[in-house]
Amino acid sequence: MEPSRRYKFGWKACQLPHIGFVEDTDDPLASPAFGFIDPTNVIRAIHLIPAFHHSFTDDLLGPSTIARPLDEDDVDWNLFYVNMFVQ
Repeated sequence: MEPSRRYKFGWKACQLPHIGFVEDTDDPLASPAFGFIDPTNVIRAIHLIPAFHHSFTDDLLGPSTIARPLDEDDVDWNLFYVNMFVQ
């Protein structure tokens, strides 16, 4: 989630929540970016919208042929909006 407590989101604020990648670390005591995830905590479908005005980076997720196509130059958007809807 967006780390800033100043960013308000939801129906009252009329803004979508932000999410993004976290920095990977070699510290075995820290929560790794790609460690084990309990299958009950996995979201199986979501609609993410790149937050274009927050630009992109190659600092957070290293080169990977699994995570992205080769033509994306190993860059990712800094933040994404999580689309919300009412049924």
